[in-house]
Amino acid sequence: MNGRGSSGPAQSSPTGAWLQINLKEPTAINRVILYNQQDLGLRPEEAFATGRLDFSDGSTVPVHFGSGVNSRAVVPFASRTVSWVRFTGEKMQNERKDSARLMRSADFFGGSGQALQGKGNAGLAEFEIHPTVEPYLKYTHGMSDVNFALVGYGAANEAQARSVWQYFQTHEDAFYFCNGIACPTWTTEFPETYTGAELNSINSNKDRTAFGRIWRHDVWMRKRMGDADGIYKTIGYANILYHRPSGGGVGFFGERYDLGRFTPGDDGHDSTPKYAEYPAEYNATVVGEVMLGVSADVRGTIVIDPCVPAHWYESGFGIENPGILQDRDLGFTYGSDRVRGWIKGKPGSQAVRLLLPPSIKAARVLQDGKDIPHAESGRYTAFTLDLVAGKTHAFSVESAN
Repeated sequence: MNGRGSSGPAQSSPTGAWLQINLKEPTAINRVILYNQQDLGLRPEEAFATGRLDFSDGSTVPVHFGSGVNSRAVVPFASRTVSWVRFTGEKMQNERKDSARLMRSADFFGGSGQALQGKGNAGLAEFEIHPTVEPYLKYTHGMSDVNFALVGYGAANEAQARSVWQYFQTHEDAFYFCNGIACPTWTTEFPETYTGAELNSINSNKDRTAFGRIWRHDVWMRKRMGDADGIYKTIGYANILYHRPSGGGVGFFGERYDLGRFTPGDDGHDSTPKYAEYPAEYNATVVGEVMLGVSADVRGTIVIDPCVPAHWYESGFGIENPGILQDRDLGFTYGSDRVRGWIKGKPGSQAVRLLLPPSIKAARVLQDGKDIPHAESGRYTAFTLDLVAGKTHAFSVESAN
């Protein structure tokens, strides 16, 4: 939005100096942040201590700055729809009878203010106006991927997690799209600048194809909140980042620093996209560990804890060779009433903790067709498999009824 600033007549002292920001159109706002000049060489009497905000609807809000020439005033207020906002200085820090100059101002809408000239050097460094709703939430949400990480990795307690989750759900669509492009809008750049070409161009300032790393925090939050369908949706958002400049297709990323192609061997006829680190990382952490739930804890216990849409259990799902342990590997498939799998590798004992399928009320665990001990806790069962060198062992978890 474009704005036009205007100033009052020159004053003989800082008291009464003002700056007005005119908005392009009436807008609902609920916060203003004013910054005193950011110059350590200024004297205290050249920084505002108090003032007021006047609005086009006739309302007024007092302003109180922190101490020091580098201070700011954060001024929240009940939402109001206005066409302009004016700041008037009322008292300077260590006030003296000097004239004032409101130096520079810019709000988030592109508005600007004319300087109020005088003999002194009092003024504002920045004049921020925050809308109550879109487009502000569309671009920044007041939230970053750190919020998701705190929830997903367990640092946030239950009350904090519910608060972040509720806010996220309320504004979810705005977190994933801007101008029709699927992209995380909580990154450091304004997503309204994205174009389709930039998403997969080699440009060190616009690292678009690495966004899968950002979205890992999102899916961990979704898993903690039990949102399996949301995890699947996020994977889809990340996959459509790939614009197919190097011959890939739906479901692929491009590598951010090398989107070219190479010919494998002197007699190669078909080109192949180069290895992409980020897609591999995303698939390992998001698809393998979060969605299909395959991981190994610090004690070497294999944990199988999928978070998938409910109908997947009817269709069946699983993974082969997830590579979670250096000396052992496995594969498994889930159904609605059983889990079947295999394991091989270094001989010895292997502990497993597994989420039971939804139809199993009481479990029976078998290795190579024979029942083995297990311990159930809620929706999980834990058991130990004994591995023999050079042998692939079968295991299954079934209903005991």
